[in-house]
Amino acid sequence: MEYGAAIMVLASVVMLGQGCTDLGPLRTGTELDEMKVYYSDAVVFGVVKGITPSETTGIKNVEFEVVCSYKGNVHTKTIYITGVGNRNGEMPGCPKVKVEKDEQVVFFLKRLPSRSSDPWFEAEFAPLRGDSSIFLDDMTVVCGLDLTTGGEVMEADVCFEPIGEEDCEMYYPPTTMKPRASTMKPKTTAAPTNPITKGPPVDEGSEPENDEGKTDDTKGSYATQTVKPKPSRGGAENSKTGTSTGEKGGSTRQAAVSLIAILLSLFVAILV
Repeated sequence: MEYGAAIMVLASVVMLGQGCTDLGPLRTGTELDEMKVYYSDAVVFGVVKGITPSETTGIKNVEFEVVCSYKGNVHTKTIYITGVGNRNGEMPGCPKVKVEKDEQVVFFLKRLPSRSSDPWFEAEFAPLRGDSSIFLDDMTVVCGLDLTTGGEVMEADVCFEPIGEEDCEMYYPPTTMKPRASTMKPKTTAAPTNPITKGPPVDEGSEPENDEGKTDDTKGSYATQTVKPKPSRGGAENSKTGTSTGEKGGSTRQAAVSLIAILLSLFVAILV
């Protein structure tokens, strides 16, 4: 035991300072088992074999004998766990972890990179304590568990089989940001105008023009050739009186004939 304690103190010099996972406001001290399992690298049930102080005041190291590995495929019989204690918040943002020697608990662990042959972990959440038959029964309904008792891990009847994946309780991590509703109005695109079919504006009250007499100019537009009608002889319209010249000439001749007839009548009357 003294040899094991010496290893724990020596290794803690290297291992401490890692810290638990920063979960922000998700850490409440009363996390559900499914959340603990979700965020942990390893979940093990076993016995606390020894407790020794670490370099950091208020933080202790634990020698732990694994009986059942529920996550992380921990095959080694003995592992070492730091981050225990933290009663006064010596490791900010990490849980308060209280255990006693020879106590049976479930540890939720974060795997640490070890520079020695001994597997080191850090307490990620507060362990499950009390009646092992009760807390193991409650925990094994959580999704994400995979019971391992092979290798050096002791096979024991106390290792509860996890419930099937179809009936287990799943943990869904909360989203950090809610999608914002778009306030932008949809952009409308005007229908393209076909330049080939584009033509001059048409007056709705006018009759369609006759294409005869239209010729293409150099720019591709149409030039309208206007032909004035020739006035007929003796029948052209007078723009001021509105009467034709033929009608005016006939009236003059009739007046002259009448005047000659009157003069002849007077001349005959004088002779008689």
